[in-house]
Amino acid sequence: YSLIHPEDKKRALEIWEKCLINGASYKVECRFKDQKNNYRWFLVQALPIKNEDGQINQWIVTCTDIDEQKKAEEILKRSGQEFKLITEIIPQAIWRANPDGTADYFSRRFYDI
Repeated sequence: YSLIHPEDKKRALEIWEKCLINGASYKVECRFKDQKNNYRWFLVQALPIKNEDGQINQWIVTCTDIDEQKKAEEILKRSGQEFKLITEIIPQAIWRANPDGTADYFSRRFYDI
């Protein structure tokens, strides 16, 4: 377990232990250390294979590298925060609309006006 990022280890292990006890499938996002000692995000999933008596014979486990996806999500999150910050500090009323014309955002100044 030394490959798991210290901030992710406790949560990942707690979920795994619960799955071992109740025989449920496992799914968690955590960071693993690579060969260069950098951490990358992975989606870890495990599916229990049970016999006729319901006992677990084995686990099928996959680790999918989602590091680029996590980085993209962080960029989107930051850009959304920047958008909101900009629209809240300028004196104009701003709103954003979807392609069908329904509005999904109104700045505070919009409501003040």
